[in-house]
Amino acid sequence: MTLGPLIGQGRTAEIYAYESDKVIKLYHSHIDESWIDHEHKINQIANQYNCPSPKVYEKIKIEERVGIIFERIDGSTVTDLLKKPWNKAEHIAMRTAAVHANIHKVSFGSSGHPFDENSIDLPRQNDYFKSKINDTDALSPEEKSEIIDYLSRLPEKLILCHGDLHTDNYIVMNRKHYVIDWTNAYIGNPASDIARSLLMMESPYGKEFLPPLIRPFISFIVHAYNKSFLRTYLSINNIKQGEINAWRLPVAAARLHENVPEEREWLLSIIQKELEKEKYH
Repeated sequence: MTLGPLIGQGRTAEIYAYESDKVIKLYHSHIDESWIDHEHKINQIANQYNCPSPKVYEKIKIEERVGIIFERIDGSTVTDLLKKPWNKAEHIAMRTAAVHANIHKVSFGSSGHPFDENSIDLPRQNDYFKSKINDTDALSPEEKSEIIDYLSRLPEKLILCHGDLHTDNYIVMNRKHYVIDWTNAYIGNPASDIARSLLMMESPYGKEFLPPLIRPFISFIVHAYNKSFLRTYLSINNIKQGEINAWRLPVAAARLHENVPEEREWLLSIIQKELEKEKYH
């Protein structure tokens, strides 16, 4: 197999062009093959249920490295589009909210998508969040127990959730949105998925080195995007804003396990505020 030019690289893999309309995501040799199998399977599920995702093809092996062949999508991320001065954050958010709402139409409990725990290889909501919350050293055992107890009282659903749908994970090509990076997908309450997306927009990560004069402008864009995103999503899906707000605590706690240094204190402040609110309920 002949690889084309290197077109991208990250912590886990390199992306090479392949043929005229495909790419190969070639993982570094230290990446466990079970993780690659997991990513391959989740992308197959996204394809199977007609989610707006690139087509995934076979898993391959090149010398000592394992890769996955994907449909090639050449476009701009929503993050890049938001940086263009002529683009309005409100209009972009309306489109991404509609795409996200479309993903949440996949309900494994419906007659169109009968739920089979043996064939749908995705974690369930409580297991997904509990494992992440328990995997951080930033919270005390008492705090973890309190948050997990709170989590157990939130309603469960059988909806496909992306798990990490921030603006870098939308690619726009010819006015069509493609959603990438499905490795955090799970089955659960869509309100949790939206809470994660809104939280990611607020994150200080990547903004700490911005010149002081630009920061108010970035804050304005984030506020405009989130406001429009939420308004549009709520107009499409039968979910109340209070249901999304209720997920802010476990979503912030689960995010801690990713160990983003710039976020640690910010997330802890959110968690403490939400825990305080719970004491008075």
